[in-house]
Amino acid sequence: MKKILVFLFFVTFWKSSKAQLIERVSLAGSKESTALPFTRSLPIHPGGEIVLTFNEKKREKSITSWNLGIGGFHHKKIANAFYLKGEYHYRPIIKSTLTIDIIGNLGYMHTFYPGEVYELNKHTGDFEKITQYGRPHVLAGVGIGITYIKSENIHPFIRQELAIESPFANGIPVMIHSFVKIGISYQLNSK
Repeated sequence: MKKILVFLFFVTFWKSSKAQLIERVSLAGSKESTALPFTRSLPIHPGGEIVLTFNEKKREKSITSWNLGIGGFHHKKIANAFYLKGEYHYRPIIKSTLTIDIIGNLGYMHTFYPGEVYELNKHTGDFEKITQYGRPHVLAGVGIGITYIKSENIHPFIRQELAIESPFANGIPVMIHSFVKIGISYQLNSK
């Protein structure tokens, strides 16, 4: 499964980069929580994300785009994680200066336990420290946000996203992640 997802992302990235130049780059800082959106503000588990936009279409009342993002977060009790995802953004324009962002994404996430990992040695009955290679997961999410678009090139935004990681661990099929993201989007080439 992991190899298939990685292959699909690289094919999508390669085809998009051949067909179009990167039109926009977004940088965001994030706060991750293992809770439903809007339910928990502390503690802060920091993260970050870079998103490349390959196909942005601006119409009179909306903006749509296909994006490729890479990011990660540190949750000191659950995991350190890195992810790669494909996204679709639909953004209705409100009063020519704001958009409401509606986001759907699907991707691959790799997690590492944030401490030392031990395994039971079946022969001696002792726990032994092992090297951890992390765990692969599918990551699927949705989000909503607001972007200020008055400037031609720089668009600040804030978003709340809900993602589901699957499989989580030892018989637990899914883990919910909630992200609050604050960042800027910069247009690279003029239209």
